[in-house]
Amino acid sequence: MVKNLPSGVDYDAYHISSKSPFGAEASEVLAVAKVLSEDKYKAAKMALYARIHDKKAKFTSGDELIRFGLSQAGISQEEFNRLKGTPEVKQLLAKWDQGIAIAKIQGIPALVVNGKYLINTKSIRSMPMLDEMILELSKK
Repeated sequence: MVKNLPSGVDYDAYHISSKSPFGAEASEVLAVAKVLSEDKYKAAKMALYARIHDKKAKFTSGDELIRFGLSQAGISQEEFNRLKGTPEVKQLLAKWDQGIAIAKIQGIPALVVNGKYLINTKSIRSMPMLDEMILELSKK
């Protein structure tokens, strides 16, 4: 999560479903978790990140990833099955899919301000520089 945002600026993370094997399954777990609560979303997101990036452990199937993510977020399979087709989850997944085109240009992470300004993160030299750039772009 981006820290030290200027006052009045919100941050919203998008999960990119096309990223890595089983990205669609990860997005579905994260979307259901986010709809339930921010705490469940954070638990699933951090557990998936730690396993994939920190421990370099691979999932052998989408079902394995789903079971793992749900267990870390405290969501039952039944609750997941009930919620994954709801309009709220589908709407969130559709919103996140808008980030795929941006990720193809910038890579991950990509920071977009006001839905139209893509920050070249390679040019950022410090967090204060990023804060200033976000504030400047948010006023346009």
